Amino acid sequence: MSRPVDPMLRWRLQAAGVTGRFGAGLLAAAGALALGACQGVPGGPPPGQSPAVTAPATGGSDRSVGGQQGMAGQPGQGGQSGQPGQPGQLGQAGQPGQPRQPAPAQPPVAPERTIALLATRQLRCADPGPQAQDPQRASGAAFRDEAQWRAHLAGIDPGMRAALASFRIDFTAGESALLVRPGALPNLGYRIAIPQVRLPVTAGTLGVQLLVEPPPPHLLQAQVIAFPCVYLRLAGADYAGVAIDVERLPAP
Repeated sequence: MSRPVDPMLRWRLQAAGVTGRFGAGLLAAAGALALGACQGVPGGPPPGQSPAVTAPATGGSDRSVGGQQGMAGQPGQGGQSGQPGQPGQLGQAGQPGQPRQPAPAQPPVAPERTIALLATRQLRCADPGPQAQDPQRASGAAFRDEAQWRAHLAGIDPGMRAALASFRIDFTAGESALLVRPGALPNLGYRIAIPQVRLPVTAGTLGVQLLVEPPPPHLLQAQVIAFPCVYLRLAGADYAGVAIDVERLPAP
């Protein structure tokens, strides 16, 4: 198969003074090259295979990878800090799936000292006090000298005052009196007990534990709201406040 020589190429050879037998040879070579471009150059890649892609120059040299992209253009590979397709890693303080360590429990504060409980007297308080309408609340009042005690006796019910006539407190010996209320109770059959014979003093606060025991089920009780109270005679008066802990026992 012959291919006519490009007229532009013939004109350029003639303009350059290439004529005669040498010019004819160049024209024949140009025709052969044009024919090879039409039929395919021997030694090229087989049909269906992509031509070679030359990678960008790195360090002054070229690298060709037939049918594959260069290293700089490979998909899915990035820097170490954020490779695509891999979840990021958090720091040690925020790793998912690890629960936060609970704070260590504070040890209980040891009491500074204790005060001996000398005597108790449980009464039906006619004066319920400011917290009496709330059955879950407890209240207390301390009397550290004779004047406070006499003022309290003058303000309570005469029946209660008569019941406390024999409940004497020696204030000159450092004793004190304490009135505690467990709160409102559903009937008059409840019994109040203090299990400790020595009451702890922690950070200046006197701790009093009250056990409230309901009456036996077989005993009928008038269903009337009651406000019982307990008077305590203590061997000391060196405390600033009172904290009352009420524990309601289940019915027997």
